Amino acid sequence: MIVTSSRGGRFYLTTRLAGAGTLVALVLTLSGCSGPSDADAMVALAERNLASIKLTRTGAGKWMYTATKDGVPCSGSITMSGSASSRVTSVTESCGAVEPVPVVKPTCSKANPEVCRDDAASKLKAKKGKEALALLAVACDEASSAEACNDWGHALDNGTGGLEVDAKRAQELFEKACDLKSAHGCANRGLGHAAAKELDKAFALFGKACELGGGSGCYHLGWALRRGEGTKKDDAKAVESFDKGCAKGYANACGAKGLLIAQGQGAPKDAVLGEKLLVEACEKEAGDACSNLGHLILDGKLGPSDPVRALGLFEKACAFEFGSGCFSAGVAYDAGKGTTKSLEKGEELYTKACGFGAEDGCYNSGINHRDGTGTAKDPEKARELFDKACTMGAKKACTERDRIKL
Repeated sequence: MIVTSSRGGRFYLTTRLAGAGTLVALVLTLSGCSGPSDADAMVALAERNLASIKLTRTGAGKWMYTATKDGVPCSGSITMSGSASSRVTSVTESCGAVEPVPVVKPTCSKANPEVCRDDAASKLKAKKGKEALALLAVACDEASSAEACNDWGHALDNGTGGLEVDAKRAQELFEKACDLKSAHGCANRGLGHAAAKELDKAFALFGKACELGGGSGCYHLGWALRRGEGTKKDDAKAVESFDKGCAKGYANACGAKGLLIAQGQGAPKDAVLGEKLLVEACEKEAGDACSNLGHLILDGKLGPSDPVRALGLFEKACAFEFGSGCFSAGVAYDAGKGTTKSLEKGEELYTKACGFGAEDGCYNSGINHRDGTGTAKDPEKARELFDKACTMGAKKACTERDRIKL
């Protein structure tokens, strides 16, 4: 501790060592006009090598202050008394690093469903599926979080995080999420009805998802209108639905809108605008937009046919896990369109297509394994692939499966 004082022109100093962050007192004399002012206090503090000083007056000749010294934060008080010729100034000073206030992370609970969802996502990524489901159960069942119910259903539907696929339970959770007004839940439940060929129910749910603000719901609604599934075929309304989904930021819907406009279906034909929408959607990782653009280019719908560019787009769609894009790329390698012919590369792409849910990919891979084309001959594997394609709805695959006698 340092104490200095001055009275009647004499100056006194006493010192005692103090550790970092401890209180230090100083008494010194300042000359000048009588009546201590803010400026007098600032000068006194500056003489202690304090900088960035901020004063708060607490009384006559009394202040609290904050400052820095050598970059370290300091705080304390200063008191000044006496006349200018015999002024006594006392300063307390405490310097040291400010201890950060510990951040208390909220835990998963009924009151914090979003914490449950975030923690569950981390668990799924770490392949700790059962732990993730316990968290989602709190958010869905106890907190009635619509999106948590949808997350839970999605995990079970896809076998995420090492979980066993449970399609029935997944659909129940999607329905609950939809009842709680989750646009994602309604769209996913609609896809479940569509897979079961319950097209009227699927159409109704896609409409509800779109009304709730879900871009994916508008996208699926548009395709139902385009194909006449569960409703009357109407390209103009399909374009309107795709436009709504696009406005909500769903890239796939922008690409679908571009596809129809480029061909003049449901809207005046505008190849330039259609291609622009497809290109932008593809750049945003909308796999179907990349694939559809590739087919338009390959078929010469946007100018002279360009197999090389088309193949690049099919491969890009495949990289975005769009099965039909992988399949189209496989066909290109099989035929040597836009690239050197490679049956092995074609088979590799058919396998990817099958894994991403494209029934034609499973079928072609089945043919390859049956005949030993681009891969080793394997009747058992071929039958397995035909069966998978058959289950997806490819009737020709059912016939080929039944022809193989093991």
